[in-house]
Amino acid sequence: MIPCLGRTTGRAGRQTVRPECGRSGRGASNNGERGGMGTLTRNWTTAWRRAGRALVVTMVSLTLFGGVTARAQSPDALTETYRDWTVRCSTTDGDERRCWMVQRLNRTGTEERILQVELAVSGDTSTMVFLLPFGILFSPGVKVAIDEEAARTLAFRTCYPSGCIVQESPTDAVLSAMRRGQAMTVGLVVAQNEAALNLSVSLAGFSAAYNRLSELSAG
Repeated sequence: MIPCLGRTTGRAGRQTVRPECGRSGRGASNNGERGGMGTLTRNWTTAWRRAGRALVVTMVSLTLFGGVTARAQSPDALTETYRDWTVRCSTTDGDERRCWMVQRLNRTGTEERILQVELAVSGDTSTMVFLLPFGILFSPGVKVAIDEEAARTLAFRTCYPSGCIVQESPTDAVLSAMRRGQAMTVGLVVAQNEAALNLSVSLAGFSAAYNRLSELSAG
């Protein structure tokens, strides 16, 4: 079953989620696995298992860093945990250090990724990337909200073998809301049966991780 708002805390920088799905316009329901949901699960499970972690690192590097690829296992790689967020650094092929912060949502009891959120800082500009599964309806975009604030709509950018990308440059107001917030809701619509999905991303540790990322990126 595809998870929505339910979440249990897993390893640092990763969350596991439980299903609490509802069909769009039909009220709350727990039958989201039927129809397109089961197909969506099978499709993205196969694609992601084949893609592997290295491809995801390359994809994120290309998206966040403008085509500069970071090496996943560089000798001076850095990984630091701030509650539910992880700060990572690695070295590019040109020996330039690139850093970003990440949180990943997995299906409960598995390593199957459902959503990955990454953020990088360059000067005064921040770039946030959402890696999403296949089978999502593109036309409504992605609805992103911090706690009870009004949602903003983001458009899909492109798809890679490991998933589809939504990217934004969050404003100072958005970053401030994330610093003081508790959760970020990412709302999607499944293409086949138009079921609504709401994924909850923890903001615990976001402020500390962002401060550390800014420090590393400035150095």
